[in-house]
Amino acid sequence: MKPNKRVIGLTGTIASGKSTAARYFARQYGIAVTDADRVGHAVLQEPAVVEALVKEFGPGICGWPRQISRQKLGQLVFGDADKLARLNAITHPVICRRIAEWAAVEQARPDGRPFIIIEAIELLRSELKKLADEVWVVYADPAIRQQRLTDSRGLSAEAARQRLSSQWDDAMYRACATRVLDGSGSPEQLERQCDAIYRELLSGAKPQ
Repeated sequence: MKPNKRVIGLTGTIASGKSTAARYFARQYGIAVTDADRVGHAVLQEPAVVEALVKEFGPGICGWPRQISRQKLGQLVFGDADKLARLNAITHPVICRRIAEWAAVEQARPDGRPFIIIEAIELLRSELKKLADEVWVVYADPAIRQQRLTDSRGLSAEAARQRLSSQWDDAMYRACATRVLDGSGSPEQLERQCDAIYRELLSGAKPQ
């Protein structure tokens, strides 16, 4: 069946508000959303992926026989670009394949929704970007992002800075964006931007 919805790649740095926007589109408008991070969690339990990761990094990454411990795996690859690249080489193709399969099914649903959303922090650094018809970036001021990480996620100030410094800077996100949403304010302020975008797409207007 011919696809009848745009695929939106929703991205941005950690604690920018992209998950807030994705959840709102799903709740308010019934938009189908997939979260690449959650897909990645599920992929870590697939037998073929488990086997490949244990072969690459050793059995120490398992917290239970033949089950990957995300905490142990994260401790191993965090801050080590080579190990992270090796991890991504194993998991990203599977994640992309699962999401492409999901998108094909959702695009063909005759439900009248104008788009579906792939939420992915690594969208622009993975093959997922090839699935997206548009890229929407949620931006938030760096100081606000750091505050959110310390307040809601319990990270130390130094750990928050490390997380933020490991990601692309805002200019690179903006350069790839079809639309930019400002997530620096309250959830309600971000939701009003989502409302405006939805009305615009229903009207057939072009992005500003």
